[in-house]
Amino acid sequence: MSQVEKMTGKSYLKRLVAISFFLLLTSCRSLPGAEDVRVSSPQPSETVSPAPTAGVENNQLSVSSPDGKVRVTSRLDGGAFYYQVSRAGVEVIKPSRLGFTFKEASPLNSGLVIASWERHSVDESWVQPWGEVKEIRNHYNELQVELEESTPNPRRMVVVFRVYDDGLGFRYELPEQENLAQFEIMDEETEFVLTGNHLVWRIPAYNELRYELLYRQFPVNEMKTVHTPLTMETADGLFLSFHEAALTDYAAMTLTAPGDNTLQCELVPWSDGVKVRGYTPHQT
Repeated sequence: MSQVEKMTGKSYLKRLVAISFFLLLTSCRSLPGAEDVRVSSPQPSETVSPAPTAGVENNQLSVSSPDGKVRVTSRLDGGAFYYQVSRAGVEVIKPSRLGFTFKEASPLNSGLVIASWERHSVDESWVQPWGEVKEIRNHYNELQVELEESTPNPRRMVVVFRVYDDGLGFRYELPEQENLAQFEIMDEETEFVLTGNHLVWRIPAYNELRYELLYRQFPVNEMKTVHTPLTMETADGLFLSFHEAALTDYAAMTLTAPGDNTLQCELVPWSDGVKVRGYTPHQT
């Protein structure tokens, strides 16, 4: 999630939150100057718009990885938006809430309906100019869910999930819109509700030498605010890693553990407490 990028009539929050199984996900975009090499054409997209319930069963939409093992399910519950993750049929992330709170506007986290949705697949590769592997395959299935408030002056946001064989990433998008032209984010309400009190490897945030400290092991419920990447092991021997990528002009993410096997996003603030300032119209 980032501040704002003006492209093709939309403004985007530019940070990708990545959850990986064994392997750390990288940015979904090619490196600057890298040569794109298509290895197969994207699969046809499936689009439903604008009816909120068309093709949506019980306010729920899902997308799986190309090999079918990783599955992300998003749903509305009482007007709030949640996602959950399973791998090989076993729940990894329990229903976890998404949304924002703003400084001088009501939160964008409730009273939501599904305005439209879209699924599509991509299988391509790009060549990086340096590194251990020359050609990187970018193979994923994507679900975009456009959410709109059920109010007289509704605001909109889009949540985009990309699911790979070894993990997933998601981000928020704030399209250009009359009812959300300028914003000051006070909190990003992204959470990760885990299935147990997993053992984590972490370094604490907000310390003087925070990026130079050794990683230490703690149960997640004993963890304080930490930097990403945050890596953990479940009781079943599954390793998870949480990180962010494509971070452009947006507050960095730390993670807190308020209890109940839950991680919450905590953005690094400006001196006045505001986390992110931005605009959704085009700026020339």
